[in-house]
Amino acid sequence: MSDGKARSRHGSATGSAMSSFDGDDICDIQLHPVCLTHDQCAEYALPRTPIKESDLREARFEERYGSGATELDALEALYPGILVREIERFYDPGVAAAWRRAWWLAQVRLGRISAEVLSRHAEKDADLEERLAALRETADGLALDIEERNVVIKSELLEASRGAAFGWPMPRDADEWPDPLFDSSRGYLEQIASYKSFQGKPTRRRKRRRQ
Repeated sequence: MSDGKARSRHGSATGSAMSSFDGDDICDIQLHPVCLTHDQCAEYALPRTPIKESDLREARFEERYGSGATELDALEALYPGILVREIERFYDPGVAAAWRRAWWLAQVRLGRISAEVLSRHAEKDADLEERLAALRETADGLALDIEERNVVIKSELLEASRGAAFGWPMPRDADEWPDPLFDSSRGYLEQIASYKSFQGKPTRRRKRRRQ
């Protein structure tokens, strides 16, 4: 909705979007001018007001529709209820309640259909459930038997391999240096002395001069 001014094409609003769904669930969307249209301005002889000179579209608008523009408020002020009537052409206030009732009735009907169909299979379903319960009980018993068997097998494997001898290959002795740079078997001071010797530094501690 809009005033019958130069900013609205054909002196009317951009319109009201009306959407609906047909039988094939295809969305049908249309756009209709609701108000204020040029025909409404003429039909109800609504008063016009001068258009601001700053509006660049004034000339083209007045060339097509005549001098001046019409305020949307004029329609409701002079003809109360017309605006609501025009809007309700595209809106059904009772459809929401009707849809809720139809949805509820559909749920009731579907519930009855479901109960009727399931009742025809109730005896067979009970038999299948009983057989399934028996299979589960058998499976649980088999699982316990397998677990106990695994315990026995593990014990026998450990016992059988306990006395087995295997010839694991050993590496040859390394041709090591007689005085390695680091030897974990040395003490701290011995290691420091060995490292200083490697660096060519004296290993004896210097005597402190007494002052």
